[in-house]
Amino acid sequence: MSGTVIYKHLAKSSKAELQRLAEQSKNREVKELLKCIAQAASNEVLIIREAKDLSLNEAAKFLGVSLTYIERLLNESVISFSMVGSHKRIPIDELLRFVHQRENARRRFAENVAYREKVHAQAVGELLELM
Repeated sequence: MSGTVIYKHLAKSSKAELQRLAEQSKNREVKELLKCIAQAASNEVLIIREAKDLSLNEAAKFLGVSLTYIERLLNESVISFSMVGSHKRIPIDELLRFVHQRENARRRFAENVAYREKVHAQAVGELLELM
């Protein structure tokens, strides 16, 4: 598949300009897109034009991890890939699935920790009442 992956680091002044352009835009979709970029917590922007398969380096940059970690995920069959000649390619949909799965696991972990802390606090409170 053909396509382009573009990585950009936006300066604060660029984000402010995007916000200004968003406010001026009469096109709702353009306005929402510019606001989304301008209000993002990170200054890193990844633009993917057309669905495509990514190289291992592109996938590592997309996920913000090392090339070694990507190779490990492939070797452990956590992320599927295809071969194009002697080169491994990862479908963007597969990376998005992995990101979604990882975010869900993190959320469940955080909820579990919060629940355990709540139970612990209740138990300590009950023990203090008994004293």
